[in-house]
Amino acid sequence: MTATEPRIDITRLEKVRRTGSKLTARCPACHAVGNDRTGDHFFLNTADGKFGCTVGRDAEHRREIFALVGIRGERKPDPERDRRWRMERDEEKRQATAKASLIETAKSKRDRIIARHRWNAADVWDNSPQRIDAPLVELDPRHFIASLFPQDAIIWTGEVFHSGARHADHWRTVASWREAQASAR
Repeated sequence: MTATEPRIDITRLEKVRRTGSKLTARCPACHAVGNDRTGDHFFLNTADGKFGCTVGRDAEHRREIFALVGIRGERKPDPERDRRWRMERDEEKRQATAKASLIETAKSKRDRIIARHRWNAADVWDNSPQRIDAPLVELDPRHFIASLFPQDAIIWTGEVFHSGARHADHWRTVASWREAQASAR
């Protein structure tokens, strides 16, 4: 093998994309620990055979990549690792097939379900356990929440941009929201 030949078994890579002499794919080392879901950490320059990961840039990470997808003549054989790798790929393919089948089934039955359970806006309004135009709701919005959910239900209230640990107080039980309103008066 010459210095310019790639030392990576390209057939074992996933989510492969080529742009000229550059190849990008899912990093096998990152994926082995549950990362690189987007499939773009690994890169390979097919002109000179250099490869790496955009996230794990140390030598140990490159060794792990090579151990997983390096050309057999250059890596130590490990039948158990290869068997696990094949089983994981088979399971991922099985799950993807099952998901695609479920999506197709749902799409094919969607129109029948909608026709069977038709519920127009007026019916929704009439069937609502609490009308949003009721005077009590206007005076106490927490009453509306309490009419929709059980007292021990955990709900989030706040603006869409209120996220992260500093907004953890937006998660409370319905009872806790009701108590907060009572103490604020």
